[in-house]
Amino acid sequence: MIGEDGQPRGGFIEVVKAIDRVYTEGNISIKLFPIARSVRNLVNGQADFLIPYIPNAHIQPETLPFAYASEPIVNVAFVLYTWADKPILPMDRLEEYEIETLRGAAQHFAFEISEIDSFRQGLMKVAMGRTDGFIVEQDAADSCISVLFEMQVFFS
Repeated sequence: MIGEDGQPRGGFIEVVKAIDRVYTEGNISIKLFPIARSVRNLVNGQADFLIPYIPNAHIQPETLPFAYASEPIVNVAFVLYTWADKPILPMDRLEEYEIETLRGAAQHFAFEISEIDSFRQGLMKVAMGRTDGFIVEQDAADSCISVLFEMQVFFS
């Protein structure tokens, strides 16, 4: 997420800053990109590493064009955001619903899922009833929800 000061903020940013404090062979710069572009930058050599990268159970690690840490640095909670006043979606039948995630993350799901460009877009589409759900990383989505409520976006 980008803070009010225009600078990146959040748990992953703090992890990278901590790595930079102990890394003595250079400086680490932090840049935020959508998932798909982050992976492309890594593969093309435009980035040395990316955080987070979540291993995909459907892809063998040795087939990836990069290596990833086999031990987690942090735990990431992914949440299915839906309307609170509608029945809970059955987790074993999500393929029957219109569910979205951020672009570049669809490969992680065993069912067909649409991809969109931003947290705000995904949350707004759920709020307006245009989709049944949005699966994304909780901390960033919750921060986005807080900002949208402060801006009264959900009420206009």
